[in-house]
Amino acid sequence: FSRKDVEVVLVDNGSTDDSLGSLADLDDRFQILELGENLGFAAANNRAADAASAPWLVTLNPDAFPDPDWLETLLAAADRFPDIAMFGSTQISDADPNRFDGTGDGYFFTGFPWRGNHGRAVTALPAFAETFSPCAAAAMWRRQVYEAAGGFDERFFCYCEDVDLAFRLRLGGERCVQVAAARVRHVGSASTGDRSPFSLYHGARNR
Repeated sequence: FSRKDVEVVLVDNGSTDDSLGSLADLDDRFQILELGENLGFAAANNRAADAASAPWLVTLNPDAFPDPDWLETLLAAADRFPDIAMFGSTQISDADPNRFDGTGDGYFFTGFPWRGNHGRAVTALPAFAETFSPCAAAAMWRRQVYEAAGGFDERFFCYCEDVDLAFRLRLGGERCVQVAAARVRHVGSASTGDRSPFSLYHGARNR
């Protein structure tokens, strides 16, 4: 990160692969939060939010690789849209950079969430567009509304907790904007395994 006015909380959610030992020297913008056990995506991000004080909370998965100007682009969008509480990124498939991993989350009236444009060929997007929810693999949330909503519901453990939070915020009148120029490459399910019994169970249960 080139910005100096950031706090980066690296959450170790009970890892066993010595991933912390592989980190380069970190400056004082960074703090490491070791949880000692896997509390799940929702709880880990809530703990990170508690450990920081910035007015914007930015979530970034360990299998999401942002463009160098990703954070600056999201913050510039927040300046452009001062009434918006949630911002999403353009996610490109890490396995196939010619395909989208997602362009924000939609929500069907029967209760089924989905990732917009998942698997589709990369095409031009509107610079800014409203969507139901940002995908928390690479998203930004206004701290004030995040805290007022109680953050992520930790009962979800992982999967769909971002859509649930956005649903609660939208019921309170908030909105979400996708920022086309804020781009990340995303592996997807790198920790849990694509279509593994674990990911299928939590994905189906949480819907």
